[in-house]
Amino acid sequence: AELLPVSNVIAPLGALLEAKAPAVRFEATLLFLRLPQAEAVPLAVSERDVSELLSDAAMEQLFTPALLSLMDQECDVLARLLAWVGCLRMYERLDVSAKARLGAHWKQRQLPSLLQALLTLLPIEPGDPPPTLAHLTVDAWCRARLASSATAALAESDLAVCLYLLLLRQLPALVRHWWTHGIAGRGASANLARFTETHMSPLLLRQEVESISQRTEAVSDENFKVRGSVASRQIAATYSCEGSAMQIVLQLSNCHPLRAVDVDCVQRVGVSDARWKKWQRTISTMLLAQNGSLTDALLQWKSDVDKVFEGVEECPICYMIVHQATRSLPRLECKTCKNKFHAACLYKWFNSSQKSTCPLCQSTF
Repeated sequence: AELLPVSNVIAPLGALLEAKAPAVRFEATLLFLRLPQAEAVPLAVSERDVSELLSDAAMEQLFTPALLSLMDQECDVLARLLAWVGCLRMYERLDVSAKARLGAHWKQRQLPSLLQALLTLLPIEPGDPPPTLAHLTVDAWCRARLASSATAALAESDLAVCLYLLLLRQLPALVRHWWTHGIAGRGASANLARFTETHMSPLLLRQEVESISQRTEAVSDENFKVRGSVASRQIAATYSCEGSAMQIVLQLSNCHPLRAVDVDCVQRVGVSDARWKKWQRTISTMLLAQNGSLTDALLQWKSDVDKVFEGVEECPICYMIVHQATRSLPRLECKTCKNKFHAACLYKWFNSSQKSTCPLCQSTF
């Protein structure tokens, strides 16, 4: 059977999303939440469509006008929050370029007002009861909502917590920017940081560690290992080569991701300061400004290191790629035979042989 276009699947919900009865709008948003899991809804956006992603026609292929309206609907809190959850689930299925465009669109328009509204719903004030859900997911909230007679205020608060966690996971850079530059009131800023530190950051870090473990296992590279600690809020990646190791450590703040991640080089082999600083900037940019995950950043670092060692041959003098003393790669090339040597090995050869010739072809170096 031919797959239906996204617009054909979502559009019929438009009338229900625009219904006057709040209960109908609520149930319609619950139906919308199920769409990203449906196999008949291909949500990938092609490269050709990325440049026009924010056009009216392209937006309506992903989100109906009624849903976009609900994302700004202040009087119907539950439907608004669920609409955002559904849109974030759609967002998760987009490619990197489309995510960047849509994220920039939300940053300038709808996201600041949503985050400001969440401040009034989240239990961030001293003395507020902690989140009541055992698992802070929307699915858990839906089950609890159907099984209990919780008050509307409590239901809104719990759903706001679920949505805030989802925003921190998928749009960390945008939330951080708003918290740093856009949040109204210093007291609210401190309260949100404290709430994030207590309830959100440990969950996010555990999820990141699990994600890193799964994705690095899929890479199947015995030279690349990652370990994380929730207690110390550290994630360390180690790249090994011939007994030498290169290690990078990501140090998370206590209210991660509201504050930037510190990127530190613990061990380094065969890489210049300039190259290492470039890697640091790349990782910092991914985490600070591009909503990249910690997993994405570490795998990008691995890819960069792979390119350094790719095609590097061992030094013809010591028969090693990484010099055991200087931790450098063979870089000095003979202009005649094109073999490359460690600087330390070549210097030792010149001293012992009393000649400044290539150890292999004997031409003047």
